[in-house]
Amino acid sequence: MAAYFDLQISLVDMLYRKSLRITAASKGRMGVGAIVNLQSNDASKLWGMAQYLHILWSGPFQVIT
Repeated sequence: MAAYFDLQISLVDMLYRKSLRITAASKGRMGVGAIVNLQSNDASKLWGMAQYLHILWSGPFQVIT
């Protein structure tokens, strides 16, 4: 469980650092709201990835039983 939280923290840090690299021209063109929305979508997809990975390895066992 601790490894899962470490992974989440690392991914959030990665998204935050990505947001810091956005140029001023991109911020002006897209707007802050759109950038925050994209970050939120990225984070929710990364959170959901753990569930799907769990299904990948446990799915065959559920089919067999």
